[in-house]
Amino acid sequence: MISETGDQSVPDDLTPNDEPQTSSISSLRELIDLVSGKTVQTSDEQTDAMISDQQPFPFLGLVGQEEMKLALLLSLINPKLDGVLLIGPRGTGKTTAARSMVDLLPQIPRSLCFYGCLPEDIEQGGIDAVCPDCARK
Repeated sequence: MISETGDQSVPDDLTPNDEPQTSSISSLRELIDLVSGKTVQTSDEQTDAMISDQQPFPFLGLVGQEEMKLALLLSLINPKLDGVLLIGPRGTGKTTAARSMVDLLPQIPRSLCFYGCLPEDIEQGGIDAVCPDCARK
């Protein structure tokens, strides 16, 4: 069942925790333009969309699983190690350990552009090396 409230329709069965997400997109045309690349979100909108609600678990907070922690640390130290395969039953901390590595990794600048354009691309390859949206900026 949907009830009309002003100019928005809201399902009656929404609970307080299921609040609808607000967005700056007000029409289907704006959504299509955004997805097709005709319009670009402002950097504030992009930054807000990329902020995660979850904070990473600290690596030093992991208790036990010494072999797993050693393997993960060695994979950070030696880039020739391709990776670490974490296997085991549910609840043994595999995902928590992997997520805790975020604090140990160096900060790497990343592009907010859909195509991955970076400012260095313009310096190295000129204006033709980036997408049209980044070229306009």
